[in-house]
Amino acid sequence: MSSDDSAIEFRNPKSDNSGCLTGCLVFLGVCVAFTLIPLLAFLVVAPTFGVLFNETARSITGGATAAMAVSGWLICYAGGAAIGALVLWHRRLGKWLRVTAGVVAGVLALTAISYLPSRDWDPVELVSGVGGAAFLVGAHWGLLAGAITLALAWLAAKLRKEPDHGRAMATLLGVAVAVAATSLVVAVVRV
Repeated sequence: MSSDDSAIEFRNPKSDNSGCLTGCLVFLGVCVAFTLIPLLAFLVVAPTFGVLFNETARSITGGATAAMAVSGWLICYAGGAAIGALVLWHRRLGKWLRVTAGVVAGVLALTAISYLPSRDWDPVELVSGVGGAAFLVGAHWGLLAGAITLALAWLAAKLRKEPDHGRAMATLLGVAVAVAATSLVVAVVRV
């Protein structure tokens, strides 16, 4: 081996940084898209589905207050329960079923959030008409129960790693069912 072999320098032709700018621009575009898509979904899709769900509930129930409260509760509780189910069983679902369930859960959750009042938004605009107030009462209680169910699902997913998790899972399931039933009864009684 000659001493000239150590002086040979190998250069990788792909080592220049020309792809760095492209990668940074793609990353920036993805960040902007992930910021704008949920914002547009919240501003456009959620109110549209909110009106659609309310009108459908009104046409099915005839605007009866108890039935409208149950309809509002069910629509808002379904979002939290669907996301909670995805948290618990996402590894057992196939890729396309997971994506489909995630889209449905996201639309339900966005619609449920659109029933929350804020400084600049009054959900009465979505549900004006016969049974609208009862629908909102049910929706608010459904949001509360859905949020608690989602928190319990997250806790159950964390407890699943424990060696003796069967009893804890059964207890959390019982608490989730009790919270859902209690919030539904309170929503119907409050109207």
